[in-house]
Amino acid sequence: MENTKDKIMDKALELLGSRGYDAVSIRNLTKEVGIRESSFYNHYKSKEALLEEIFMIMDIELGKNKMNAVQIDRLTDELDLENYLKKGIDRFMEKWNKPFASKVWAVISMEQYKNPRAARIILDETERILNMLSTAFLFMQQKKKMKEGDPILYAHLYGFSQRAIHLDYSLRTYLNDHPEKSLKKMYETAELFASAYSI
Repeated sequence: MENTKDKIMDKALELLGSRGYDAVSIRNLTKEVGIRESSFYNHYKSKEALLEEIFMIMDIELGKNKMNAVQIDRLTDELDLENYLKKGIDRFMEKWNKPFASKVWAVISMEQYKNPRAARIILDETERILNMLSTAFLFMQQKKKMKEGDPILYAHLYGFSQRAIHLDYSLRTYLNDHPEKSLKKMYETAELFASAYSI
C-alpha cells in the first residue's frame, strides 16, 4: 500500500507536470490526494520543498545514466557508428519510458523557463549528452570508424537533432498522438547520420 508521502509525490508530479508549479496550491494538491493540508506539512516544509525534492530526484536519475570515457571507449570498440547511436537511443528510451521518470521530466520541462534550477537541470543534461557524443565521435575517428572532423560540432549536429525529436516524442506521448512516429524518426536520424559520417 502506498504511503501518504508517496501519494503526495505521485499526485504532485501529475498536477505540476500538467498545470505547472504556480497553478497548483497545497490546497489543490491535498484535496486531490484526499488528505488534510496539515498532513502535507508532516512530509514537506512547503511547496518549494516538494519541488526541490523533485529536482533532487531528477539529479539522481540523470546521474544513473552517465557513462565515463572508459565505458564509451569500450562501446566504440564493440560497435560501429550506427549501432552505437541506436544503442544510445535504446538506453535513452528505456530510461524515459518509465512512468515515474517521465512524470518527473514533465515537471522539469514545465518549469524550465520559470525556475533557474529546472533550467540548469535541462542545460546540464544537454551538456552531458553532448560531451558523451563528442567523446564517442573522437574515439570513432581514432578507430577509423568515422570521418575526420570536429567531434564537438558533430555532437551538436546529431545531439540537437535528437533533442528536438525527443521533444516531439514527449509531446506526442502527452497527447497520446502516435509517439511511435517520433521514435521512428530518432532511429532514422541515427541511420542518416551514420550513413553520412561512417567510414
